[in-house]
Amino acid sequence: MTLRLPKAELPAELKENMIKQLGAVPENGEVLWHSPRVTQDNLEFGARVGEWDAVDPVLKSFAHMAAIRSF
Repeated sequence: MTLRLPKAELPAELKENMIKQLGAVPENGEVLWHSPRVTQDNLEFGARVGEWDAVDPVLKSFAHMAAIRSF
């Protein structure tokens, strides 16, 4: 028994924009399209995260400690 949701057909304009931005249409975008509002919010959040260009200094120090500890 499979619990996977089938892929939904995306509007052509959205599909073209995804290909321009990401190089391909992500599978989760096609599955999430069953709920367009969720898909739109997910894409907007991803775009905002993509704009981040710096890490909080405290988080950066934690990342360094974790990397050193793993050796």
